[in-house]
Amino acid sequence: MPAHSLALAKINLYLHMTGRAENGYHYLDSLVVFTSLYDGIQINSSDKFHLNITGNDDLSANCDEQDNLIYRAAHLLAQHLGIAPNVHIELTKNIPLAGGLGGGSADAAATLLLLKELWHIPNHDIVENVAALLGSDIVACLHNKPVIMRETGNMILPAPQLPPLSGLLINPNVPCPTPDVYKAYANSKAAFSENILFPPHFASAASLCDFLNQHTHNDLTASAIKVAPPIKSVLDEMEKLPHVLLSRLSGSGATCFAIFSTAEDAQESSLKMQTNHPDWWVKTISIH
Repeated sequence: MPAHSLALAKINLYLHMTGRAENGYHYLDSLVVFTSLYDGIQINSSDKFHLNITGNDDLSANCDEQDNLIYRAAHLLAQHLGIAPNVHIELTKNIPLAGGLGGGSADAAATLLLLKELWHIPNHDIVENVAALLGSDIVACLHNKPVIMRETGNMILPAPQLPPLSGLLINPNVPCPTPDVYKAYANSKAAFSENILFPPHFASAASLCDFLNQHTHNDLTASAIKVAPPIKSVLDEMEKLPHVLLSRLSGSGATCFAIFSTAEDAQESSLKMQTNHPDWWVKTISIH
């Protein structure tokens, strides 16, 4: 029987750059949550490695096999185990590429967890170590629940207890490659931010968003706008939406998010944005 999994898109509710290591990697602090938007992954045993990618639109489907984090995750895990990566993987892309939603990271994390099961790997540390080698978001995506990321993204801390959230995702249908954004950020010589200390829980979406608006931000926003200028138009339009509690860029972009108290408010804003900007990618989501 094939193994199936959902690779959930993530949102960085905030993203602080807190320093820079000698090797050039940035230290960060971020509260990561997961959404109802997902890629689908199915894995079968095979006589050789094969990855087949399909997608719903141009923003998500154009991904070469060997550049895909799934390919790298499967091969690196197999290398650690001393075996051949003989699996057939079907990936259905729904999460935009280079969109700040961790689609590639979520795909890699889901692949590692499925291969752990398929290859009967008893030690989860092997999976965690491979995830850490592949990229800063992947360890967080292994959890599929709210976490705080620190250092280069591989230090995972418990998140405060969060209420159910309803949201809206908008991408202006432009890619925003993470390396380009980090390069622009490094060139900006911006001051580093602090780690955030949270209360143990938030009783409502409003209280959470009030805290985030007061104490946090996304340090990559200005740099992402330099790489993909249409991001600014999305953020400007999101700020005008009725009943919006929080709106900002997710990760390194180009997807922006808005949070509302109710799913009805999110859906109403989604219809408005789809009508006013038919060229934008717009999705309503639940957040957990």
